[in-house]
Amino acid sequence: MESVDGFLYSFAHLMGLSHSDVSYRAPANPLEGAMSVTTKLRPTLARSLLGWEPRKASLTDGMAAYFEAWKAINASKSK
Repeated sequence: MESVDGFLYSFAHLMGLSHSDVSYRAPANPLEGAMSVTTKLRPTLARSLLGWEPRKASLTDGMAAYFEAWKAINASKSK
């Protein structure tokens, strides 16, 4: 399970920021409030009951590759 902290710290690291540069703020509107709700999903239950295995790296585990792909796409668009 990926935590918001883990995701933000991984992204901050890719951007060259430290953990102290990451901070939270209260939701400013109902949409932000709804998006901030935490859902706890346990892939271990799907693995044990259904034999399910993920096909791709998690967002946090694959973040460096996803970020490099995003940069390459945006660089090609600017030419």
